[in-house]
Amino acid sequence: MHRQLNQSSSTVTLSSSSNVQHLVVSSIQKLLTATSNFSAASLLFFISFYNRYDDVTVAATSFFNRYDDVMVAATSFFNRYDDVIKAVSRFLSISNADVIVAARSFL
Repeated sequence: MHRQLNQSSSTVTLSSSSNVQHLVVSSIQKLLTATSNFSAASLLFFISFYNRYDDVTVAATSFFNRYDDVMVAATSFFNRYDDVIKAVSRFLSISNADVIVAARSFL
């Protein structure tokens, strides 16, 4: 999607690919109508800043998705570890009970 921003004799064309960019463009349009001394260079600076911000947001999202995958893997690992601990506890309980019964019958 392409949008054009006009101020006096300067026209800036930019492409917006996300909702964040759309919000930025509409905010800048309001700012341009409110102030008359806003330059095209300043506009380009804001657009490039928000493009980088959008990239950072995407990077953070993918990082947290990977972090979420790590947490799911850790949770399933600890669930399996918990199952092992329960199995060992049951084994030790049975083993101790058998030893106590065997010791009583031996004595």
